Amino acid sequence: MNQRPVVLQGQGVVLSAFFNAEPMDFQLAAGEHWLISGTTGSGKTTLARTLLGLISPQQGQISLFGQDLDSISSKALLALRRNAAYLQAVDGDGLFPAWSAFDNLALSLRQHDPERYAQHGKLLETLLREARRYGIPETWLDEPVANRSRQQRTALALWRALQAKPALVIIDGLILDQNLVGNAIKVDQLLADALSGNPAIILLTAESAASLPAQLQPDSFRHGRMQGGRLEWLPMESTATTAHA
Repeated sequence: MNQRPVVLQGQGVVLSAFFNAEPMDFQLAAGEHWLISGTTGSGKTTLARTLLGLISPQQGQISLFGQDLDSISSKALLALRRNAAYLQAVDGDGLFPAWSAFDNLALSLRQHDPERYAQHGKLLETLLREARRYGIPETWLDEPVANRSRQQRTALALWRALQAKPALVIIDGLILDQNLVGNAIKVDQLLADALSGNPAIILLTAESAASLPAQLQPDSFRHGRMQGGRLEWLPMESTATTAHA
């Protein structure tokens, strides 16, 4: 049986600004899912940003897709991040509200594969095809995303993040619940397409969040809790029945 490739690995990691935290060791392989809860200020967003090399840890080593983040160039790190999707609610959904949906989505595709999507025609062909697949009106592509509801914007943000089928998905604070999946946009199909690529997934959430939709396979998530900048794993028996996001 083939061993899953390691996506993330950390040794002796202490997050920035959490000086008294004990060092953490962790490993996340392709297809594995983490659900990490915690209160505001517990270190969830700091952890996410550290895992992607956006900020440096106070102590320890982190590798992303087999590359030590301390030893690679900025250009190489940007290339690594093209295989990861990061959605976070701290600064909103990450969309540019005055831009059209097309411009928001095109920016992500151009960053992921600039040669393939250099031409407008290729971008438009790809986005029209996916809009039809996910039940998104084509007129939305030309309209500012500020015209959309919160749930619709969240769906568009998910589409943008997942359209390149990333190997790692980190979702920080966005509400993924049955209300989102059940709206007019086919978020269930979007999630199914993303899961078909067997990505590693990390969901970071408040401790009193809504239940995960069935499409995310709640039972597949390993549960942990951030406290004082340290990730502690919860016993399996305490998380076997219900998953949250």
